[in-house]
Amino acid sequence: MNEIEHWWFGLKNWMRQRWDEFDSFRDCVDAAFKNCPNVYA
Repeated sequence: MNEIEHWWFGLKNWMRQRWDEFDSFRDCVDAAFKNCPNVYA
């Protein structure tokens, strides 16, 4: 996997595991960028 694929994989997995915790897709994406180490690293 290249760097972008590795980053995308981390983002997708983090979001899949927490999707039900958020009211909207946007809220989930925002939280991923704030809380997921593989995304903001």
